[in-house]
Amino acid sequence: MSNRVTVNGISYLGAGAKFGIKVFTRDIAYSGILGLNRTHPMLMRESLRFTRDLRLRLGLKVSSAYALPGKDLPFEVLDMDEATFVETHHTNGFCRRTDDVIWLWAYRDLIGAEANRAEKSWLFNTGRRCFSELYDPFFDLADGLYGGQASFIDIDFPTKKNQATGYPKDWDYADSLLIKATCTNSLYQKGLRVMQELAEDLDDPSALEWKDRADAHRKAMARELINEQGHFHYYKLPDGSLEPRRNALGSALAVLCGVVEGPEAIASLKDYPQGPYGIPLIAPPRDFGPESYYHNNASWPFVDALFCWAQAQATGEDNTPYAAAIAARTCRPDGTFHEVVRLPDGDVRCSASQLWSAAGFINTCIRAHLVEDIEP
Repeated sequence: MSNRVTVNGISYLGAGAKFGIKVFTRDIAYSGILGLNRTHPMLMRESLRFTRDLRLRLGLKVSSAYALPGKDLPFEVLDMDEATFVETHHTNGFCRRTDDVIWLWAYRDLIGAEANRAEKSWLFNTGRRCFSELYDPFFDLADGLYGGQASFIDIDFPTKKNQATGYPKDWDYADSLLIKATCTNSLYQKGLRVMQELAEDLDDPSALEWKDRADAHRKAMARELINEQGHFHYYKLPDGSLEPRRNALGSALAVLCGVVEGPEAIASLKDYPQGPYGIPLIAPPRDFGPESYYHNNASWPFVDALFCWAQAQATGEDNTPYAAAIAARTCRPDGTFHEVVRLPDGDVRCSASQLWSAAGFINTCIRAHLVEDIEP
């Protein structure tokens, strides 16, 4: 398997051909949810557990490049530059990983409802540590939402200004961390529900507390992030205003994570643009010029898969032919799935052997009943 990375005797899933041994919890977790939990369960388990050891050991540490004077953010700044931080820890600091909560959904999906008590206990206790040490510092009591970057949509690197195309050009990296994104909050909603379910299964006295937290958070998302048409906004700004654009990932996750159901789920996805080359990540795109793409002016195969999955769940309609067509074209002559599709021309770009792009295609095959569970 080309995405298997082994370091010091530990194996985990790498994100793609150009990323080397760098650890991306989100890539691993999204890929598991999309299908690798079924096709490669043992490697997924090893990968997700490895990310927990790494993230809890690092906590909220960041390199000196991300010192944020005057910003209300809880990071612990280390006296080392970013290159040294990544070389030392094989991952970026938490400022670039504020969607980390996704691992809870992935691991719960991996072990299933019939997992033994020891496995559920490990997941619950580790999740409790993650909320206490990593996630609670980003919760805003004022509106009931979690701050942090939009899931997987990169913030600027301090040394490469105006490189992050998913946010306004005049923002710095701190601005991208002070928003309340629909996609990231949907992952928090799922994480809170996982904690509630585990507490109930384990007869833990905190079960009601987790339920109350999840219920309140779901209501906050409905109150703060949905417009009059029932569409989710991309994110909420610190001043309380809403980014008018929509985001395909946020729209999909709100359905898949149970933020909206029934008619509200259908309404939340209605009129989102879908084209022959994929589904734009941000709609409408920002006007950054014809050469600007990546998160802007682009579709991402794994997001396409999640959106099609959510749409099928909401409407009951079979969209696997469309999902398969837009996914299959991202597998290039090198025999691997690639990272991103530039819009509007449909040019398939960037990293080869892209883990979650391949997982998105597997998801479509699973939904079309073409794939059975296999052990690696």
